[in-house]
Amino acid sequence: MTRGFDGSKTICAVAVSAWIAARAAILFFSHAPEDASERFQSENAFYFSFYRQLVAGEQISRLIADPLSEAPATVPALRRFNIYQELCFGLLYRGLQFFPGTLMSPATFYCLCVFVVYGFGLLAFFSMLGSAAEVVLAGALYVSGLEECTHVAFMPPLRENCAMTFWFVSLWALQDLHKKQAKADFALTAGLRFLLSVTMFVLLWQFACFALLLQAFALYAMLLLGLLEASFVAWASRLHACGTLLASLLRLGDTWPLRSPFFSLAVAFSMCKGRCSAVLCGGLALLLHRLVACEDDAHIQDFLRYRLQAILHTVGDKPPPVASYHAALYAGQRSFSSPQLAELRRPLLYAGLLGIASFRPRFEHQLQSLLALATAPLYLLMMRYQMLFFPQMVLLGGSCATFLPPWLRLPLAMGVFALSEGSVPWRGQASAFLEDKVERDVLMSWIRNYTAPEDVIISGMGVSALVRLHALRGIVCHPHYESAQLRERCFWADKLHGHRTLEEYHAIIRQRLLPGFNGRAFVAVSVKDCFSVNEAGQVVSGLVEVDEPWRRTRPKTCDLLYQLAAKKGLGFQPRWLGRWFALLEFLPGGVGQPLQFSQATRCAFGRYLYEEKGDAMAAEHFQKIGQSWRKLAPACGCAAELFGPAQDIHIAHSWAVEEERRGFGCCPMSPKFSTCLSDKAFRLLRQGQSPALAELYFQKAAELAPSSPKAHGFLGFARLQAGMALEAQQSFQRALQLEETPTDTTKCGGLILSPARWRGTISSQTGLGQLAGARLALKELPSCRQHLQG
Repeated sequence: MTRGFDGSKTICAVAVSAWIAARAAILFFSHAPEDASERFQSENAFYFSFYRQLVAGEQISRLIADPLSEAPATVPALRRFNIYQELCFGLLYRGLQFFPGTLMSPATFYCLCVFVVYGFGLLAFFSMLGSAAEVVLAGALYVSGLEECTHVAFMPPLRENCAMTFWFVSLWALQDLHKKQAKADFALTAGLRFLLSVTMFVLLWQFACFALLLQAFALYAMLLLGLLEASFVAWASRLHACGTLLASLLRLGDTWPLRSPFFSLAVAFSMCKGRCSAVLCGGLALLLHRLVACEDDAHIQDFLRYRLQAILHTVGDKPPPVASYHAALYAGQRSFSSPQLAELRRPLLYAGLLGIASFRPRFEHQLQSLLALATAPLYLLMMRYQMLFFPQMVLLGGSCATFLPPWLRLPLAMGVFALSEGSVPWRGQASAFLEDKVERDVLMSWIRNYTAPEDVIISGMGVSALVRLHALRGIVCHPHYESAQLRERCFWADKLHGHRTLEEYHAIIRQRLLPGFNGRAFVAVSVKDCFSVNEAGQVVSGLVEVDEPWRRTRPKTCDLLYQLAAKKGLGFQPRWLGRWFALLEFLPGGVGQPLQFSQATRCAFGRYLYEEKGDAMAAEHFQKIGQSWRKLAPACGCAAELFGPAQDIHIAHSWAVEEERRGFGCCPMSPKFSTCLSDKAFRLLRQGQSPALAELYFQKAAELAPSSPKAHGFLGFARLQAGMALEAQQSFQRALQLEETPTDTTKCGGLILSPARWRGTISSQTGLGQLAGARLALKELPSCRQHLQG
């Protein structure tokens, strides 16, 4: 088969890549709010803030000398952070403003640019295949594993969403480079493409050197196996090293990529003359890396060491590993854990394994097979590497089209593509309305209006990123973690969510975070972060004190700071207070005064006490109001009615539902009102109140949201707990009718309706009001265990 220009392959590659990129864009924009940047949190908000600065007209010099990201110090942002995509998109947007016509919003333009770059990356990706049938079949496999292959439909600002484009281009350029060398062709253009793709990849992603290390190892393995000539490996390694050097220069002399093991390996392999010298070059690479290694990547090594020790503990008799703070932060995220068996895309894996098994004497197939074998253990170690592993399996699976008769390849591949497209739902990540969003916007507005540009805000990484984006004030900590010095600062800043006394945290700010600082500093407290639990079910405040676990029995620092609003505090002056946030000014000396409460502030503080601290403290707070609660807004008036004696709270709840008051526990009458009712019902169950009373609230929530399968599912379980078996069946039936795809909730409930053996067991138990027996029966089913833990 001719391996030259193939018009049908090019047309298919353009069509498939354009379709997948457009599909991702449609999914994103169909769920995005009017301002797409409202979706950006944590590291996404941090990176996007640089783009917003450029669009607002600030000079590029603010990126060369950035006073905001690690205040009060000034850092070179272009050298410290991977923000070249923000730089390019921002300058492009500013350039388009000189042309007449209405330009889209900056956030929409930014996201659209990401999707365009992503589409070009897919074009390079599918161009690595040999025929139109392989391209279409690979496109089908890519669509079937869309979530595993990319995050672009959900989080455009992630570094890898633009960077992966140049990873694909580097692989395609490497194949083209080998092809030109095999033909003794003049390969300057191919070498330049490869060089620029490596440079751009290193510029855009802080983990690019690790991915390129796998690429270099694959070439090294092919050399040792006799599949490649030493001259080609040396040539490619020189281009690897030159691309990394060029990226370092473009990042104003940043030495991060030069201190990576990839650069040491590229320099050593560039002197390779044969198989024997390859072994010596490998030893030279280890020596070079030992000479230039630093502590900036120590957190990654700590985490990988922790994950390996955890696996050895699981399969053997090794003692359980002890995680450092930063390793514990990673371990608490689902993407940094091993995949479950149910999460593996079996058709894609089977196709990829079949491609590996059909080992063919072609450079591209051998390279893809070795990259797949190299990334597979990493993916099994942590799911985050799926973006490197699954694309290789897609390419290998697409090459399986050559097993078919030539006349059948393209029609069958197109049929598989249509089947894959039809089986994957057009459902993106919904733009959820965060209960604290409105209050967060008010807080950011207060910071912009009542603080000076040189003031510094101290908070956790997530809130700090939002402060930089929305308020343009200096922060001490941010989510871009590739600096040992920054990680040390973030470690101490995160003590805000630990268990330190106010005096100890005051000393942390004065001695660790802002030594010698003479300006004004503020502490922003986020209640959600204060009481947060990570994806592994661990209390975050416990992880913060991993170095001194004996402190975990003390009160939380953020909780103490929030409650200073009503007290005199040594070293802190409350400035702003809401239900979800508080802002306090750091006082180098002296005693702060309690905040002057307005009606809204008093209500927010009371709701905090009620929902976070308990009924007694909330009742004590509202007793100080006397009869003035009647003057509050209806929503807060209803909330004040609830803060009576603890034993009467459920009576007040019941009365509020029956009267259909405009608010309930400070939740205004809105589409979120039904969710508020469900929250109160769960609270009643936790307090040991009558299940029948909780069922009343769930019933009201279902009436307010008649098309919500979730509301009917919760109502079904509430009725099950109250011994109302027939009514529970009706609720589950309604939930099943409303759901497009059954969830665990309705799967469990649907078992009650099924004619299988479980129906008799569960229904007989619930019909007698014996919830314990029904619970035991349901727990035997895998899909119900987690749902019934509470």
